Amino acid sequence: MTEMKHRTVSLKLDIEQEKRKQLISYLGDSYHCLEECRLGLMGFNEILRADVVAFSKCETEPWTLAFEVKVPTHKWELKHWLNALRQAGNYPNCTVIDERAGSAAGSLIDASFIYPGPDLGHWKDENSQDNRFYRDHDIEPLRGAILLAQHFKVGTANYDPRANKFSLKLGTDPIWDTRSGFRKKSKNLLAKRKIGSLKRSVRED
Repeated sequence: MTEMKHRTVSLKLDIEQEKRKQLISYLGDSYHCLEECRLGLMGFNEILRADVVAFSKCETEPWTLAFEVKVPTHKWELKHWLNALRQAGNYPNCTVIDERAGSAAGSLIDASFIYPGPDLGHWKDENSQDNRFYRDHDIEPLRGAILLAQHFKVGTANYDPRANKFSLKLGTDPIWDTRSGFRKKSKNLLAKRKIGSLKRSVRED
């Protein structure tokens, strides 16, 4: 296999390392996590590396999730978020080929998430952009992109300090959080994929 670089990483400094550690700290009680996990892109002779892959510890909800970790800055705008969604969109077309995964090697990625996801809450004032990392007029296109990405099993991951809760969403649908675990509808959202106008299960019931 030839290995495709999924992003440019400085040899001197991995700026995403702290964010990966932060993400793993939120997931650690419920998932076994691997950093820089090797994935095989199905149908192609290529290898990708997901920033984090998380294997659920719950035997009745054995989902495998991948994460694209980003460090947004004040220079970010809509195109940066769209690129992050595009990168994360590769992962649900992959299987885990990393030897560190042990018995979980060969698992299909059920869904992927960008972390941290954009804050799509109500803009209180023009200064809100400082912590949004996109322009105010981009909120509707960005919201639309996230809703569309849901159909390709790509969502967002965020920590809410006010509720002290870390959650995963596909579009506007919460599928898991640190308080409640997986939602009842999670199986339908994770196990079925759209192929054009068709919806098909990729897991045995």
